[in-house]
Amino acid sequence: CNGGPYEYYNDLIVFNTNNLLWERPVTKGTPPSPRSQHNAITFGSKMLIIGGLNGDNILNDVHVLDLETMEWQKIDTVIGTPPPTHSYQVRAFRVGSAHGIGVGFGASVFLFGTDETLYSFNILTHEWISYVVPVSLPSRNFYMTTLSAPGMFVIGATDLHQEISVQKIDLSQIVPTRNTSLIRKDPLQSDFCNLLNNPLFSDITFEVEGKTVHAHRNILYA
Repeated sequence: CNGGPYEYYNDLIVFNTNNLLWERPVTKGTPPSPRSQHNAITFGSKMLIIGGLNGDNILNDVHVLDLETMEWQKIDTVIGTPPPTHSYQVRAFRVGSAHGIGVGFGASVFLFGTDETLYSFNILTHEWISYVVPVSLPSRNFYMTTLSAPGMFVIGATDLHQEISVQKIDLSQIVPTRNTSLIRKDPLQSDFCNLLNNPLFSDITFEVEGKTVHAHRNILYA
């Protein structure tokens, strides 16, 4: 990865598994700014883009693409503090340097910040939370994460010359770093309440007395 200068893009390219062809779909709204090494995470019919690198700075913004309407939307933080941003030049080059690769857990995405802190972003409430991890994790420049609830596995190495290691984080044992009185005591109940008439991730609507009500098929089937 030495050399440069590098070019950064915000193209959307889709691989069609039916005809095995690459496609460039037309989208609406304002897409994320050009970047690399961002997180692309799917939740239902939505795709989130979190963070990335634009050549000058590490980013921490969040964008969502509705895969049905193909419309982009920038998500603003409602509660909490997102992972820190800083100048790209102040740190060594890191593959996945923005936040690593996020994994979904309930209505939240867990990922690592550039400060090696574990963060979660709640898709419904737009809330960032940072956590104290009960295990010691080595600094990694090249890594990915995968989820097998309630554990998250961190796979990678500190540089290109080290052996790949695997470490598990039990998400049921992590502790929020900020005032716990601000944390919802029953996240599942709160998440279900936040789904009520919430257009985010809604896959069905009803017309009630001339008003559109957003709903979710999985909850209606339950």
